[in-house]
Amino acid sequence: MPNLFFPAFAAPTEKARPCVPGLVSIITPVFNAEDFLLQAIRSVQAQTYPSWELWIVDDGSNDRSRQIALAAAAADHRIRVLANHYAKGVSGARNTGIAAARGEFISFLDADDRWLPQKLQVQVAAMKADAAVFSATSYHMEDESGRSLGEVAAPPQITLGSMLRSNRVGCLTAMYNQARIGKVWMPTGFPHEDYLTWLSILQQHGPALGIPQSLAVYCRRRSSLSASKSRAARWQWRIYRQALSLPWWRAAWFFGHYAWMGMRKHRH
Repeated sequence: MPNLFFPAFAAPTEKARPCVPGLVSIITPVFNAEDFLLQAIRSVQAQTYPSWELWIVDDGSNDRSRQIALAAAAADHRIRVLANHYAKGVSGARNTGIAAARGEFISFLDADDRWLPQKLQVQVAAMKADAAVFSATSYHMEDESGRSLGEVAAPPQITLGSMLRSNRVGCLTAMYNQARIGKVWMPTGFPHEDYLTWLSILQQHGPALGIPQSLAVYCRRRSSLSASKSRAARWQWRIYRQALSLPWWRAAWFFGHYAWMGMRKHRH
């Protein structure tokens, strides 16, 4: 697989700077998440791995999200709350958190998702044992009522080629080593900004470590941006043709794989 060029967004890693060893910085963007934010926070507080900091970034909420976050921060010094002066979108909110992150590792948890208690402990240990700079785990999916929608399994190794065929990295399971590769900013102006970020890391640093254990729960909401399959398909085609500048025949080949994998992943 030849290297790709990402002309539509410049996502160079920032030069690595001293970080707090062993600390995991968790980035949670928030926009009108009062109904489920506390559940996400509690899933972080329940982690068996104690060395973490949670950066909650309020992106212009007009509900009680910020009050909930501030109350949690007042009760737990490991929780920090940031607020964008204007709504920057999910990638801009994550970048605000990334800029503040002090940890050796950076991970992500959206406000409507949650982690299982051993998530950080298992993932950090696996990355250290494998000397990996980037990893992802398997995860469960459920709908708004809590009904199981199955599991998305992480393969043992996640390559650039496999990611072009299908996104194998759930954002709620992604973790990279900031101390080794620096801060990696998420692009703006394109959908699936997390997917583009993972492609950039894989291109620059090689395959990611896949951890087979299912360690997180993703809630697929009807109102979520990625809920429409037809819209997600249009976004994926735009990524191939515009963000990655692939010729149409190569984009069509990857898109065929994407469509097939999507049917398998969301068959429930």
